[in-house]
Amino acid sequence: MLAHAAMDAVESESKGTTKLWLGAVERLSEFFVSARRTAGTTILVVLQERKDAETAAFCSQAHELLVKASLNPLQRPGTPIWSKRFRIAMQRLARVRLGVDLE
Repeated sequence: MLAHAAMDAVESESKGTTKLWLGAVERLSEFFVSARRTAGTTILVVLQERKDAETAAFCSQAHELLVKASLNPLQRPGTPIWSKRFRIAMQRLARVRLGVDLE
């Protein structure tokens, strides 16, 4: 719900700029909203309780994982990625970069 609310701020921040890393674009309640655009239409949104320098590295590496998963010939464009391998890699990345356990 908060990520959807933050999309207006992300979209307004991304207009008029060619930057992929948008950084902390807004604060909603007790969360900071950071965002990274891809060369396509995908936007990675991270909600955190505190600003973290590792967020940019996390988003960059998450983008690499997303591209690799999207290049799988069995993955249809525009559909959710249900790969167990992708999920495990994202969980490991979040644990290492952000100190968060995703389940």
